[in-house]
Amino acid sequence: ITSGKVNCVIVKDLSRLGREYIDTGRYLLSIFPAHNTRFIAINDGVDTNDTSTMDFIRLHFKNLINDMYCGDTSLKVRSILQMKCKNGEYVSAFAPYGYIKNPENKNQLIVDETVRSVIIDIFNWKLNGMSALRIAEKLNSLGIASPMEHKRELGIKYNYCFRKNTTAKWDAKSITRILQNKVYIGTLEQSKTTTPNYKIKVRSEKPKDEWITVENCHEAIIEKDLFEQ
Repeated sequence: ITSGKVNCVIVKDLSRLGREYIDTGRYLLSIFPAHNTRFIAINDGVDTNDTSTMDFIRLHFKNLINDMYCGDTSLKVRSILQMKCKNGEYVSAFAPYGYIKNPENKNQLIVDETVRSVIIDIFNWKLNGMSALRIAEKLNSLGIASPMEHKRELGIKYNYCFRKNTTAKWDAKSITRILQNKVYIGTLEQSKTTTPNYKIKVRSEKPKDEWITVENCHEAIIEKDLFEQ
């Protein structure tokens, strides 16, 4: 639109343009007119070239309703996710290394047998005095795929924004995360982050006492005593 390649925008209804009240209004009243761009919302009967359809009170009211609908949906989704966490259901997008999602129930984790032994080795090596960095170096020297590369081997579309190399390697941080993750003793710690509301996408850490922790949610790979050591 700003480069002059588009001079008309057609959508099914106003909610398809956007549900954010302020931004949608800015497009309708400022951006589209400034670039001589015609806007048509078919189901709502809006056409900026036809002044008889431009009832601004109605447009603002519909935009506000669309925004409120988005907020209401967000609250319902949060409530459902909280309930699932309290029921011991796994709600994250990707299973942690060492587990896969049950094909018959995506909210349940089952052991990834192809790397069970790797998890056990990591804990045993740490118990025998090896540092996280040394463990990572040993895994790399043995040619064992890192968690990210293993996800790719499983056909999972997973991207990590901090990846620097074409092939991701094991590092001390990934080892430490495994050693501190209670998922390996069958415990789920979820709802660790939150946002103030549905319009803010940046997530912040919640205090640990606000996490939702449920034990015995799935098969453990590591015995509790070994994990605590």
